[in-house]
Amino acid sequence: MVPTCRGHFSFLSPSILIVDDEPQILEILSSYLQKEGYHVLTASEGREALEIAEAYPLSPDDSRPNAA
Repeated sequence: MVPTCRGHFSFLSPSILIVDDEPQILEILSSYLQKEGYHVLTASEGREALEIAEAYPLSPDDSRPNAA
């Protein structure tokens, strides 16, 4: 499965990986976050999310308590 990358990847905008098995949720969240200026990557299952995490330089938000 090929990772889904919505929009143009840029190191200048913050990136978010959304993982959900419901396409409508992915679409709603993606649309909202893109309008807020985020680069959005989506995955519909855990394996796909791991592929994206390996392919793109993402890191957890360390500024949040309990961020993993």
